[in-house]
Amino acid sequence: MSVDSLTAKADKLYEKGEYEKAFEVYKKVRSKDLGDTYASYCLGYMCYHGQGTAKHYSNAVVYFSDAGSEYPDGLYLSGFVFRDGLGSVAVDLPRATGCFKQAAEAGHVGAMYETAWMYGEGDEANINLIEALEWMKKAAAQGHENANKYLSEYEEKAAELSDQERGNHYYFTPKDYTEAVRWYKKAAEDGDAYSQFLLGFMYRRGQGVEKDLYEAMDWLKKAVKNGSEHAEKEVDTLKSEIEAAERAERAERAARKALSDLITRCENGDESAAYEYALKLLNGNGVQKDESKGYYWMRQAADNGEPSAKEFMRVKEKEWAEKEEARKRAALAEQERRRQMYEKNKNKNYSSYNSNSSSSSSKPMSESERRDWKYVYGYDKTHK
Repeated sequence: MSVDSLTAKADKLYEKGEYEKAFEVYKKVRSKDLGDTYASYCLGYMCYHGQGTAKHYSNAVVYFSDAGSEYPDGLYLSGFVFRDGLGSVAVDLPRATGCFKQAAEAGHVGAMYETAWMYGEGDEANINLIEALEWMKKAAAQGHENANKYLSEYEEKAAELSDQERGNHYYFTPKDYTEAVRWYKKAAEDGDAYSQFLLGFMYRRGQGVEKDLYEAMDWLKKAVKNGSEHAEKEVDTLKSEIEAAERAERAERAARKALSDLITRCENGDESAAYEYALKLLNGNGVQKDESKGYYWMRQAADNGEPSAKEFMRVKEKEWAEKEEARKRAALAEQERRRQMYEKNKNKNYSSYNSNSSSSSSKPMSESERRDWKYVYGYDKTHK
């Protein structure tokens, strides 16, 4: 029996209240197709509620995990198992929050409320009032009764958060660095050393803002002045980074000027400059590789008498000439081969090569023979 037929059979048994039989058939479905999320969800649901089997919460969460976010109700129920330590399952509040949140992200309204509650007060070690408020608003917007009841309470709690605490939320939880910068900057401007340190840290790495080492140094120095030991260590590291960046910038400016001067000398007829520039272009050394332009300047240098350029072009032109001669020889050999093929086959009757011929003695023309025939005669003889 196919997986679909078995699933339909199990569903009918469940509807009739024949839970034990339904449970066994769902197990058969899962054994046939381990990726069947529906059967996994049904088995988890029955284990959770003790339908057709004894209540077995640890088995339920395994089945629900296999069903995944396609069946968010399973994740929602798993959240209660870990939050309340049902059956033999130990209490695991972070895991409970994770289950509720995953179900909430899949659109489960009850899970939105439970996620808000876990962040707001359920898991005291991981309180996040902004995250709690966001999920409470989403649940309330979907008409959840308790969410509407407690929404104002959560808004009051969130309003009491400092700018630094808000920055911490956006930096560490959703990693919304742009929003984190906005709140850290408010706190930093009010003299909060920790926020000044983190703002400098973010400018240094370009998190939520365009990377700016000098802006980073300004904020870090303010943090040091306000007593931040972390900022003091960061300043020392950043000084070395700025010095290295300035050295690299100076070197790059010097290289750009040297290249500009070299091109100017080339254009003024300096053969040694033309030779040097040509080598750079041909090898992609300090400039984008450009063989056409490179050979142009190499020719200019050679024509103006630069010895190394003259020797370079002599060797290169000999190489080109040899390649051209080899190409011509190959073309002549191919021409001769085809001529001999024509002489050999000009008196043959090619009608037997017709691919539509029903003669048992006909021999199909090979691909190479077909190409040769078309080359010599100008059309494909194998088709009428």
